[in-house]
Amino acid sequence: MQPGLTTIQEASTKLGKPESISAAPDGGTLLQWMYSRGSLAGGSGAHIAVLFDKNGKMVKVVQRTQL
Repeated sequence: MQPGLTTIQEASTKLGKPESISAAPDGGTLLQWMYSRGSLAGGSGAHIAVLFDKNGKMVKVVQRTQL
C-alpha cells in the first residue's frame, strides 16, 4: 500500500472488511482493521489504522501494532 496511490477499495480488497470507519476532521476517512488468532496454547493479534483523504486515496498508516 502506498500513500497517494492506494484507494480505500484497494486497501479493503487487500486487508478485508474494516472493523471501523470514522470521519476525519479534514473530510478524510479513518479505516481500522483488527485481527486475532488464538488457541488453547495462546494467541496473537494485530491492529492497523489507515487514514485516507477526501478523495479516497491513502494518506498514511496512523497505527500498526502486533499483539
